[in-house]
Amino acid sequence: MEIARSISSIIKRTVDPNMLFDKGEYMDEVLWQLLCTIYDIPSSNFTKVYFLKLFMMTATNLGYAGNFTLSNFSRDKRDRRKWIHFLSCLVSWFECADTEILELTKQEKEKATMQSS
Repeated sequence: MEIARSISSIIKRTVDPNMLFDKGEYMDEVLWQLLCTIYDIPSSNFTKVYFLKLFMMTATNLGYAGNFTLSNFSRDKRDRRKWIHFLSCLVSWFECADTEILELTKQEKEKATMQSS
């Protein structure tokens, strides 16, 4: 599944596409690592409260504010349709931000090269 490969490349860990939606704890762990990568925070401090707070903040930023409730996290098997769209948006958001950073870095290098000439 493409979304699992994209997430794997972001968090630099193999993500099992079958377990992603069939095991709730596994999905929470993968989401936590993805969010920590996006926000550049250490992933070692996982607690359910921090995870849910960061997740809901991200969902709000992506326009999913009312779409997720605590019951979406209490089930072991997750609704693929709901989660695939969210994960796709999250991966796109990360890739877009990553591209912007690369572009800014490139512009800074060009500017420094011009100034040193």
